[in-house]
This record gives sequence, structure tokens and C-alpha cells, in this order.
Amino acid sequence: TKVQNSTLSSAGTGRDVLKHIPGIKVTEEGYEVNGKGTPEIYIDNHKINDIAEIERLQSKDIDHVEVIRQPGAEYGATVMAVIRITTTKLKKEHFGIDAQSILEQGRKTSNRDQINLDYQHKGLKLDGLVYYALDQDKRIMKTTYDIRTTDILKVRSNTNIIDRGNVFCWSGGMNYDFNKDHSIGLSYQYDSSPDFSMKGNASYFATRNSIAENRINQNDEIKTKDGTHLINAFYQGKIKEMKIDFTSDIVASHSRTDQNADDETNRIVTSNGKDFNNLYAAKLILSHPLLTGQMKIGGDYSFISRRNWFFNKQDILPSADNKIHESKQAGFAEYAVSIKKTDITAGLRYERADTKYWNADVLSQEQSRTYKDWLPNLSVN
Repeated sequence: TKVQNSTLSSAGTGRDVLKHIPGIKVTEEGYEVNGKGTPEIYIDNHKINDIAEIERLQSKDIDHVEVIRQPGAEYGATVMAVIRITTTKLKKEHFGIDAQSILEQGRKTSNRDQINLDYQHKGLKLDGLVYYALDQDKRIMKTTYDIRTTDILKVRSNTNIIDRGNVFCWSGGMNYDFNKDHSIGLSYQYDSSPDFSMKGNASYFATRNSIAENRINQNDEIKTKDGTHLINAFYQGKIKEMKIDFTSDIVASHSRTDQNADDETNRIVTSNGKDFNNLYAAKLILSHPLLTGQMKIGGDYSFISRRNWFFNKQDILPSADNKIHESKQAGFAEYAVSIKKTDITAGLRYERADTKYWNADVLSQEQSRTYKDWLPNLSVN
């Protein structure tokens, strides 16, 4: 779907654009492709790790959006659909500053402020972004349950939840075109939510045959702070008729969650959790015309390290100290050809995944796994 030079270019954010793309469903949790579930999403060959990247992307900077409903051997076995967002490419000398501020009024007031800078001179392009948001919300839920057996049971619940948190993001990037056939790029992004809090109060009132039987009140408070570093590098080139596409991502994130809960019996439950996640991923694709079609070969590699601690002072909930290492390697070959009005794609992918799981620094052989498989693919449209 073409966005540039269409009414979609003034839609607002990337999220606003995707709302109008056929086959894409936008939900509170993220994005879905109809009949395919949650897709992998790419912005200029960079696989996004946080859907907030789409909300910070301005519609005027999007050239087109492609929805792939039948991903071939290029993608992993679990990928059912792909959304690829391609941004605009400036071809002239340029320096620009763009600022926007959005105020949202619900039960609470929220605001989002963003400044974009971009500069282009000959083959060099520099860009930067500073983003701040104050997210606030108040949710009120009232529910009544009627249970009819030999007695008439009714349960009424009232829940009030208040969310509040500051969000910060800044990023910078550099792209350089050596000539029309060779380009490199490097970018860095930092996201932080240092003080998110959720306060909730819930009450439950039960009656049996209109006689009060039980009442429960509960208060919860959750405080979270997190931060994520993302580094992306790419190379796109062409040697004679062969195209080369390489991209690499490094992600490091951390989060801490503290929770306090109490009820009318004065029982207090406190818990503390910490998570550390690191990701390294790289992908190389070579493509070349073959006969009347296009041949692709490539491979990808990823390594994920996760560490999780959970502690409950009262020993009501089990504590945890877990570590997971997961590495994946894959290679693929794919051939695509168009015959009259029919597009045919055939491919073969090999995947291997090794997962190791530690509990309190003791390797668990039972939960550690190795997976490998050959995955053929054929699609006709």
C-alpha cells in the first residue's frame, strides 16, 4: 500500500497508518494480520522489538507498507505473517526540524511530545529523535455475576485502577550512500520508563438468596522501571546483478518490578522482581536473477540471554532465580517466479535452536532442549 503522496501521509503516526491498511487489525496490545495472528514487523529491514517504534514513526516519513500473508523460507518457522514498513528516501540537500505535541484527555490527561531532526548532504544522512510522554489512565470496572443453583448467588465486583508513568526515548542514526549500489547505516536508541506505577482497589460483595454472605477488599500497587538499549547496523549493496542485504541488531534491556498487596485481613504480600535480557541477531540475504525469476539464499543467527530474579518476603509465593540462553541458526534458499498472472514461490529452510535453562545456577537437563528441522515452503498466488 502506497503511503507517500496519498491521504495516508497525513494520518499522523505509523500506528494511524496501519489502522487503514487492508488486512491489518490494530489492538491495544499491538497489531494482527487477519487470519494470521501477530506478525513480525520490520521498518527498513530492521525487525522492531518494541511496538512503540511504530507510534514514534511519523506518517509523512513512510513510503509504503507491505503485508506478507505467506512468508517464505526467508522467515522463521513460527512466523505466520510479516508487515514491512519502508520509509522515504530523500534525494536532495536537506535540513529539517519537526516538533509535535499531542494531548489526550480521558479520565486522566496524557501528553506526548516529540522532536525529529534530519540532515542530508550528498550521500550522508543524519537523523535524531527526542521523545517524552506522560501516560495516565483511570479504569473503572463493575461486574455482576448471577449464579442460579438451588440458591440464588450474586457476586458484585468493583475495580478501580490508576496508571501513571513517564516515558523517555532518544535516538540517533547515520546512513551513508557510497554510490547507488552501496550503502551502510548505524543507529542507536534508548528507551526508558523510570517510574511507572499502577494502583488498584478491588471489592467483591457476595449474597446468597439476597442475604449478605461475604465481602472482600483488596489493594494493589505495582511499581516498574525499565530501560532498553538498541544498536542497529546494516549494509545494502549490489555487485553486478547480485544484491547483498545484511542487518544486525544488539539489544540490552533491564527492568525491576515491586508489588505490594493487602486485604481487609491485614495480610500484606510484597514481591520484587528483576529481569535482564540481551539479544544479538544478524541476517544476510543474497539475491540474483535466475532464468525468469529471482533466487535468494541467506542465513540468520540470534542469541538471547535472559536472567530473572523473583523474591517474596513473606514466602507466600515461590522465589525464582532463572537463566536462559537460546541460540538459533538458520539457512535458506528460495526461488520466486511469475508466470502470466500467477506468482510461484518455492523454498527450503533449515533451522537449529539450542536452549539451556539454569535454576539457581544449576543447569536443568530436563528443561534444556535442542531443536532442528527442514522446512519446505511452496506458495501459489
